[in-house]
Amino acid sequence: MNKKLITSALVQADMEKLESQMQDNESLMNLLLKPAGELPKKYSYLLAEVFDGWETTNLYHLIFETNTKVPKDQAYFSMAGNEIVGWCAYTTEYSRQFKQVIVNEIKMFSFDIDRPNPVLLRDLEMLINMLLDKYGVIFWGAVKENPANRIYEKAIEKYNGTKEEHGNLVYYTIMKQE
Repeated sequence: MNKKLITSALVQADMEKLESQMQDNESLMNLLLKPAGELPKKYSYLLAEVFDGWETTNLYHLIFETNTKVPKDQAYFSMAGNEIVGWCAYTTEYSRQFKQVIVNEIKMFSFDIDRPNPVLLRDLEMLINMLLDKYGVIFWGAVKENPANRIYEKAIEKYNGTKEEHGNLVYYTIMKQE
């Protein structure tokens, strides 16, 4: 049996490429333009963290706004072959605690709303490795009810990170191991 392997990669987010794929894929266009209040609940956590009045925004708006606000090398598409299957971005800030620039937030989502996307999970690991090499410290937060916390907890376990709970929020930290 000859199995065709799907290659994955993180590539810098290119809005023209996304819009072209949306034109060719009606279900993708419907997903990205659907009002957030009509999306599965797992997407509401992401959008509510970023936008006031999140119920009327959409995933395309999140990608577009992020691409205008962060440097080009901080927003990526997760690719499976030639198909965009997910999106991720991160932000940085100077930390007085660590006396260096650190990653202070990571946002990501899969374009497959029906099941976990193994390509995106593999690309998250690739992103974490890249960010640890470049910054040494990755920090992000999520509300406790966010189903993505299962993935985040696996990441901190793999990288010997920490988790702190404060009220309804969970904060994760991963530091480069020397």
